[in-house]
Amino acid sequence: MPFESIIIGYIESSNLASSLLKNLTTIDADYIHKQGKITTLLGNVILQEKEQTIHSDKAIINKEIDHNQARFIGNVTVVNQTTSIKSDQITKKIDDEKMDIDNAEFIYNDAKLRGHAKKAHKTNKNLSIFKDVYLTSCPPQQEDWRLLSKKVKIDQS
Repeated sequence: MPFESIIIGYIESSNLASSLLKNLTTIDADYIHKQGKITTLLGNVILQEKEQTIHSDKAIINKEIDHNQARFIGNVTVVNQTTSIKSDQITKKIDDEKMDIDNAEFIYNDAKLRGHAKKAHKTNKNLSIFKDVYLTSCPPQQEDWRLLSKKVKIDQS
């Protein structure tokens, strides 16, 4: 099917649909293919949730593994009011704020903080956990200092 838009709320239960439609959660792509409980989206994938947007080259929504679990693959960006994240791959439930992020480059706009982590886990809107991470507040071309750590928690609340 060329260029389609899916309103995720229509994918499964009426409770989920009602909740997601209130938050206007949609996902668009150039190409969408559904086979059984697996939906594959290719090209210019955009997931628009209430407070954030995710862009990627590809997404797979797999209801066999977990209800509305989505894996975003290739040139993934996540943008919200306070944070920008670039990654190779992100796994998340469409109806949840939790996210697992591989190879994350991130910027916290308000804190003027940026860095890179091999693994990151966003547990909710305010709390992120980074593993094998470096952090700095220096501008990209003038990195005077860098904090290296096995694990860092950032709480924005």
